[in-house]
Amino acid sequence: MKARIVDYRLTRGSQGLLILELDEDFRTQYDNLQDAELDVTIKKWYPSRSKSANAYAWVLINKIAQKMNRGKVEVYREYVKNYGKTDVICVQAKDVESVVNGFCEGHLGRLVDIADSKLDGCVQLHLRYGSSSYTSQEMYQFLEAIIADCKDLNIETKSEEEIKSIMEAWK
Repeated sequence: MKARIVDYRLTRGSQGLLILELDEDFRTQYDNLQDAELDVTIKKWYPSRSKSANAYAWVLINKIAQKMNRGKVEVYREYVKNYGKTDVICVQAKDVESVVNGFCEGHLGRLVDIADSKLDGCVQLHLRYGSSSYTSQEMYQFLEAIIADCKDLNIETKSEEEIKSIMEAWK
């Protein structure tokens, strides 16, 4: 749900009161939740990416995989590695397996590259996120790279107008 922070005040110690202005009617949820303890996550809002754009990315990835005689998941992961978003964290060497398993579990596009760290007993993990977590801008860049490669491989893509229409759905 899209909202804006209206006010924040400290009440007791480190407790606070946060007031939000919501873009949707919340009355039904309010009645059901007003006395319950809640698990709340607040993050910056981004427009959702176009589902047709994600579907189109997979159509093109399939065509590239067929043309190059490779698996579609392998091709997808290569795009994730080259054009996706990455976080770098440092973890103790003994924890690498559990962190990698926890990060990747249930996510086709999540990848982890392991590198040496300057800290004793630690390694760097380059966490690469799959397209399901991309913002509209990140998805736009991801799809642009796929389209460019299709053109280089003489794989037919939608017309410039159709591609523009898909891209505009993200704005």
